[in-house]
Amino acid sequence: MLYIFIAIAIVAADQLVKLWSVSNLLGREPVEFIQGILNLRYVENTGAAFSILTGQRWLFIALTPVAVGVICYIIFAKKITNKVGLISLGMVLGGALGNFVDRLLRGYVVDMFEFAFIKFPVFNIADIFITCGGLLFIAYFVASEVSLARIEKRRKEADGGTESGDEA
Repeated sequence: MLYIFIAIAIVAADQLVKLWSVSNLLGREPVEFIQGILNLRYVENTGAAFSILTGQRWLFIALTPVAVGVICYIIFAKKITNKVGLISLGMVLGGALGNFVDRLLRGYVVDMFEFAFIKFPVFNIADIFITCGGLLFIAYFVASEVSLARIEKRRKEADGGTESGDEA
């Protein structure tokens, strides 16, 4: 249940920061948050990351419950039992739900973090957790596959390098 708590905490933090942004940044020029690194800028994003598929709100509203359902199935059916794998799924789940709430209630996603030193799309807390959770899941998956390959190699070496049916 830790992984569901992580997701709920991410949604809560994301929505609180978005509410603050609407109250304090809407209609204002960007605010310098960390000098030369990060600004706060109110942006309404009707697309996905990097504003791809702009205006496709209903596509995201339809796809998000499917993604949430798959993640919940993996967690509750114990298809993954490794803590790193589960934490990464909790992070993606929380981020997906945070942006889903915006799309349902506002019709767009509120973004507010802008890098000051590079031209990069404005993003939010949910985006951070979707990205970091996704990268963590990829690292978990690759490490799991490498580990499985090592186990298989050791098993073959312990069997004398032969598979059943390989002997003449």
